[in-house]
Amino acid sequence: MWRLQHSRTKVGFSHLLVFIFFYLFYELNSYFRYPYLRIGDAWFDRIFDDTYQVLNSAKCYATIGRSIYDQVTCTYLYGSPLLDFINLLGAHPENVYFVGKTFLIVNLMIFTFFSAYSYNKFGTKRLVLCIIIFISPPFHYLIERGNFDTVIILLILIATVFTINGKFLFGSIVLGIAGIFKFYTLPVLFIYLLIVKFSKGKNLKIQLVVALISATLVLRDFVEIRGILGSGTGGYGGTFGLKSFALYANHFSEYFNTSYVFLFTIMSFILVMLLMFFKFNLSEPIFDKLDSFSGVVQLLFGLQIIVCYLFTINNDYRLSILGIFLSALIMDSFKNSGIEKYILIFGILSMWLSYPSWIFQVLGDLSLFVTICLIIYSLLRSYFELKVNKGNIDS
Repeated sequence: MWRLQHSRTKVGFSHLLVFIFFYLFYELNSYFRYPYLRIGDAWFDRIFDDTYQVLNSAKCYATIGRSIYDQVTCTYLYGSPLLDFINLLGAHPENVYFVGKTFLIVNLMIFTFFSAYSYNKFGTKRLVLCIIIFISPPFHYLIERGNFDTVIILLILIATVFTINGKFLFGSIVLGIAGIFKFYTLPVLFIYLLIVKFSKGKNLKIQLVVALISATLVLRDFVEIRGILGSGTGGYGGTFGLKSFALYANHFSEYFNTSYVFLFTIMSFILVMLLMFFKFNLSEPIFDKLDSFSGVVQLLFGLQIIVCYLFTINNDYRLSILGIFLSALIMDSFKNSGIEKYILIFGILSMWLSYPSWIFQVLGDLSLFVTICLIIYSLLRSYFELKVNKGNIDS
């Protein structure tokens, strides 16, 4: 009994120390005006600016409704249900500091959980790896801007908790809510249903209805801004995605045909994936069950970063999704040390270099290219083995 109490005290103390570290780190960053972001000329001296923009859009939306998508002064690029939710809570632009600080605390709690868990289970080396990830530039962006991607990260983690407890319907509902808030989670919901189909067949019809309702709401808003998203959220600086190499070509020389560069990038991506399937052993999956927290986090956040990377240009703060995936990898026992180590190495390089950092950004995007290929390979392998295992059990 004494040993159990002592162990709990030790775990609680480690969580407290890790939380204090992250809190002081980001408070000092704010006090010194985010020096690392200023190195790459990526700081605009407007703390919690994304929070303010969305809250201001919600204020406009309360007055002009769906005309929000036609406005210049209240530009908004995501799902209107998020604005409905903000107005339901009664949040206003004047509350920007409170909402931004709330996002800060939520992020720090997430950082603390993954880091302290890894430390208590595996020791100091895993803790250091988590810290390296959680103090990387994408999280600086996410916290400094007070971006609402924090809400999406939290919702995916909640869906993870429902999933590991066998509450797949609630997991689908939460992913559906994330999808109608910000469009990029909708494909994850449909892939999630496909995977659940081959593992736990409960409430699939109801979950499909949830997915269809979510898709309808997403498409209603997506058609309003598809042209803007299709052209990306900016130039090559501070963004990532499969189209990023075409943006580099367009920036460095007008003689490059961006369509050809993008086509070459896609062909290279396919070639790399084919080579990987011949190279690596398919014997062991990274996750093999849907009752493992770290496994489901790898599944959902891995799918999410793949969707973001392949289908549009994203601001670098969305690499925080990759950071959560990497931290889930760290908090688990390595089952395929070769692949997992490669994912961690290239993933961490991506987290630190894929931001406006001159030539280093190119290296970061190349590392991200490799990282995404590795994640796709690992998830596809796990999916097919999960399907085979389900078939063996049924027979």
